Amino acid sequence: MREVKYLSPSSISLWDQNREEFYWRYLAEDKPARLLQTPPMAVGSSFDAYVKSELTRKLFGTTDVAGVDHSFDALFTAQVEEHIRDEARVQGAAVMELYRSSGALADLVLELQTAIEDPRFEFSVEGRIPHEKVIGGIPLLGRPDIFFRTKDVSIVDDWKVNGWYAKKPPSPAKGYLKCRNLKNGIFTYKTHKDVCPMMIKGQMIDTYFKMEDINPSWATQETIYAWVLGVEVEADYITGIDQIVGRSRVSSIRNRVSSEYQHQLLDRIADIWNRITLGHIFDGTREESDARIQMLDNYAEGYRRDQSEHKDWLEGVFRS
Repeated sequence: MREVKYLSPSSISLWDQNREEFYWRYLAEDKPARLLQTPPMAVGSSFDAYVKSELTRKLFGTTDVAGVDHSFDALFTAQVEEHIRDEARVQGAAVMELYRSSGALADLVLELQTAIEDPRFEFSVEGRIPHEKVIGGIPLLGRPDIFFRTKDVSIVDDWKVNGWYAKKPPSPAKGYLKCRNLKNGIFTYKTHKDVCPMMIKGQMIDTYFKMEDINPSWATQETIYAWVLGVEVEADYITGIDQIVGRSRVSSIRNRVSSEYQHQLLDRIADIWNRITLGHIFDGTREESDARIQMLDNYAEGYRRDQSEHKDWLEGVFRS
């Protein structure tokens, strides 16, 4: 099996959802071909490039920060695959316009102005998180959208674009402090019925829901980001999600992740890392796990052929 150098929120999520896919993507000696970026994936990446370049320019007066190019073109080219750039450029701009006109962008800028040091965008960070069952700590990798510190607290924020191409978009995740809804060219605003807004450490957050109550995957992602950025396990930090839902709603969630969830998550990640290190990937006995790995290796050629055929089909769709 190939060596895994670190775990990330996406790899941990895949371990939980589809262990066979995790094996093929991260451990199999002959790695399957990567599938092409789809329109829903690309529109999120395009919006990401638009919003980060604009925020950088607003806050620093330039898109060149510490020698790193945060211009739209640089971010867009790095994040959006060539076959879908024309579509993604247009749709990403439409998402950005919704985000700006809703007032969510201005609200975020006000939050960022409370930072005592330069906010960080578009970066990767690695760290080893101590755990009693892992010698040397668990190696983790994170790519936070936004990280900043105020005089009282660390804050990790992220953007989500959901249902942009859906005929019937999902509802916004519960627990939002503000949901901006566009109807007939006018935005209306409301707060989720169950939230309890309160000013905590200079930031307005919801004290009723924890992030794991709203979306455990988001809580895992934000917690890992906080840890690799130096926030201690169980420390009190604030997490935020700005969610663009369909083509008419932008909601903002600001809350915390409980210390109980953080400890449970750390124990779970330690177990994953130890099992990968030992090669005991699947549930059951070691012999049963090894037998399943052998079966997957035997079927790997067919799996890769299916992936390749799907890739060829998708390329044909975009060429037509």
